[in-house]
Formats: sequence, structure tokens, C-alpha cells
Amino acid sequence: MAATDSSQSRNREVFHRFNEMTVAGELDRLEEVLDPEYTQVIPQCGELVRGVENIRSLERYGQEQGNVGGFRVGHVVESQPADLMVPGFGMPMPTFNLVRVRDEGETLTAYGTTTYPDGSEWYVVTLVVFRHHRILRQTSFFAPVFDAPEWRAPWVERLPMDTEE
Repeated sequence: MAATDSSQSRNREVFHRFNEMTVAGELDRLEEVLDPEYTQVIPQCGELVRGVENIRSLERYGQEQGNVGGFRVGHVVESQPADLMVPGFGMPMPTFNLVRVRDEGETLTAYGTTTYPDGSEWYVVTLVVFRHHRILRQTSFFAPVFDAPEWRAPWVERLPMDTEE
């Protein structure tokens, strides 16, 4: 059964509220947006975070360290309301530039770029699964930006780095 536009819009709102809450340090409110059986997977480093309390503790520890934690949105490329622009903490955290969000039924795919304090740029793709308008599972992939090899130039076109074709 396909979700309605209203359902998709609501799931997108939940996704953005989750990011806003982690950045704003509103970690005591995560139950509003996370399913009780929430999991977060980061395949590249082999990590699984299971449960709301573990993600809350992980985010809290990162914020206390002042150099890791939730993403702050520096620039939204997709056409979304301006209220998605959330302030940072004034500490060395990555700046996440949301490029595109696509939601279909109970799934949402978001991708963007992030710039770390050392200046390195990475692409981030997050796959989100919802249950009853709460985030059930989130899987995130991180890939560094790199220069395309010159030998491929005769067969490819260069894309702008901040949009999706």
C-alpha cells in the first residue's frame, strides 16, 4: 500500500525534526521521532547503534567532546522551507549540506555533502525506514570527494558537485 503525499510529508518532517533535535541538544525528546526499536547502522565502520537510549548517549557524549555529534545544516540545496536551517553549536562540527531528500512510502533517502573541520569534503547518503511516522532504522554511508581520473574525460560529463542529475 503506497503512502499518501501527506504521509510522505509527515515522514520528511520527522526526519528533519530528528536532525534538528540532535543539533539543538534536545536529546530528551528523541522518543517523539524515534521508534522504540530504533537502530542506526554505519556499514563502513561496522557499527550498529540499537535503541533510543544508546543513540541519545552517543550524541550526548559527542556534544560534550565538542568535536563530533549531529550534523548542522549549513545550506539546503533542495527546495525546502527556510526553517530547516538550524544553528550550529559554535564548535568544530561538520557542516552538512542537504542536497536532496526523496521519500516514498515508509522509506526516505537523503543525500548531501559534509565538510569536516580539517577541510575534507564527503558525500553522505542516509536511508531511513519509518514505522508509524517514527524512524525505525537509519543506515548511513560516507564517501570522500575525489577528483575524477583524466583518462575518463572522453566518455563522461562533469556534474555540478551540489546537485543531482
